[in-house]
Parts: sequence; C-alpha cells; structure tokens
Amino acid sequence: MKERKKKDIANEFGVLPSTLSNILKNKEVILKNAEDLAVNTKRKRLRPCHFEDIDEAMLKWLLVAEALGHHEFEASTGWLDKFKSRHGVIQKTLCGESADTHIENRDEWVTNVLPKLIENYNINDIFNADETALFFKCLPTKTLAFKNEKCFGGKQSKERITVLVGSNMTGSEKLKLLVIGKAKNPRYFKGIKSLGVDYEFNKKAWMTSEIFTKWIVKLDKKFCDQNRKVLFFVDNCTAHPKDVRDKLRNIHLAYFPPNMTSLLQPMDQGIIYNMKQHYRKRILTNILTQVDEGNSVMVIDLLQAVRNLSNIWNVYVKPETVANCFKKAGFSKDVMQIPFEHWDEEDLLLISD
Repeated sequence: MKERKKKDIANEFGVLPSTLSNILKNKEVILKNAEDLAVNTKRKRLRPCHFEDIDEAMLKWLLVAEALGHHEFEASTGWLDKFKSRHGVIQKTLCGESADTHIENRDEWVTNVLPKLIENYNINDIFNADETALFFKCLPTKTLAFKNEKCFGGKQSKERITVLVGSNMTGSEKLKLLVIGKAKNPRYFKGIKSLGVDYEFNKKAWMTSEIFTKWIVKLDKKFCDQNRKVLFFVDNCTAHPKDVRDKLRNIHLAYFPPNMTSLLQPMDQGIIYNMKQHYRKRILTNILTQVDEGNSVMVIDLLQAVRNLSNIWNVYVKPETVANCFKKAGFSKDVMQIPFEHWDEEDLLLISD
C-alpha cells in the first residue's frame, strides 16, 4: 500500500501539516491521556492544569459524591452558582493600591505620623490633591428590560481627560480644577476667554512631572502672596517629583506612604466619586431633556465637559462632603490646639458643632 503524504492527510482532516506533525510527535502522550483521563476526543488542545493540587482536590470531591451513593450528582454550573450563593462565596476585584495595603500600617500612620505632620498647621491650610481619569463622553451602560427583550447599545467612547482635584481639610477652599487633555488648542475652546478650569495637554492626556511642577509652583506663589504656610499632601507617584520641594517657599509637600494612598488620601474617600456621580447625572439629565423636546441627542464636547466639571466642583460638591472624607482618611484635629489669634469663622463653626 502506497504511503500517503502528510500534506494529503492534513488536507483531508482540515489541519495544517505542522499541526499534524505535532500530533504524530506527541502520539503516545495523547493516547495515554485519552485512556487515563477519559479526555473528550473532540478537544483540539490538552492544556495542563496550573494548580494540580486544586485539580486533584476537585476530582476527590466528585469521587466523594459517588462514594456517598449520589450517582446522579452533576457538578453543573447551576449547582456551583447555588453553592456559592448558599455559602456567601462571591468574586471580588482587588483594586490596585488596596490589594497591597496593610491595615495595621495605615492605623500606625494615622495614629503616630499624621498628627505630628499637621499639628503646627491651621485646619484651613492642610490640603490634598489627586488626579483621576474621566471618560467624559461615557453614558450609562445598564438599563431595565424584560427578559425576552433584546438590548443593544453603541460602543462607549474612550475619549479621556485627566482631572486634578484638590481642597483644604474643611472644604472651605476648593482649588480650581486642572484638566489635562490631548490637544494643545482644542477647537471647541476657540474664542473662549474663560474655561473655569486650568488646562494643560500632552499626547496621552496624563499627568506628568512637568505639568505637576508648573501647577504646584503657581499655587505656591498664590500662597506666598497670601502669606500662608500650607501643608500639602499628595501620593508618591512619579508624576509628583520630590525635588519640586526645592522650588516651593510656602508649601510643605508631604507624601503618603507607598501602597496606602487608597486608604489615606482624602480625595479617594469619596470626594472624586461624588464629583463624577454629579457629572454623570448632569450629562444624562441634559440628554433626556433634549429627547423630551424632540431634539437630536446632544454631542458631548470637551468645552461642555470642563464647564460642567467646574460648575459641579464649585457648587455641588459640598464642603461637608470634603470635610467628612478628610475625617474618614484619619485627618482630625482639635481646633482648641490652634492659637486663638489664628482662629477664623470656620474654626468657630467647628466648635459650635
């Protein structure tokens, strides 16, 4: 019988000649696995298990059911879902910085380090600022519908800006937002004299050490003119270079410990989230208004975005929200420790509360 060429056999079974060569090369391993593990013969790949001990334990689990006489037992997806529901097993996302955070270290910093840092500063002169990304054109992706209804939606816009948000401890002085976009001169800004925010740009719309340095030096000049000594907290990312402190006169720049900013930074305790929630609500309200009036759905441009952000930050993010988030982050100070000559109306209000 004439020996067939590998190319002809590969064509017959619809595989590449190289694939057929690999199959023949691993023939003994494939046959052994098929015999020992009852592998589905329709499988194209036999991937090894990365966690062999867990795999072995799961196999024993199934054998236990068999040994107990439950021959009809099937560990189906539905059974597994109900099992997790009965025992409160859920899947959680480990969020960046929080995943590495040790609560004990956080408590140590809040109890022993932070009080010494803030003890010589007026509560109105203690600030925090942090950046956040904002997909300013994104709309809600969820809605209510009946089970038999199909729900369709378009692609979510990936147009992103970075927003630097900052305030003092009492919320009485919220800093002007810094917005970082991709365009040097956005066409929507043409002829506009005032944006309500500071604007910078780079190709990726990210915070950079150059932009941060320019921003913090400008802010330092403002505090110099006001003859104020300010304690300013930021996280220790590379965009916040430590050598910028040499350029500052009235701002003392303090850095949160690594891997703990998600617990220690006031802006991350709800201030940024509150601003974003108001922003989404504003966009949705405007769109619904357009629909109700029979107009075509509005296009969200960068000018609308920065103006909405400015208005929301200045009007809708309340000082109480800011103050509560500072408190949640461990910032607390007895105003009686502040020399009487430095008291102002905010201090007196805190005492009366």
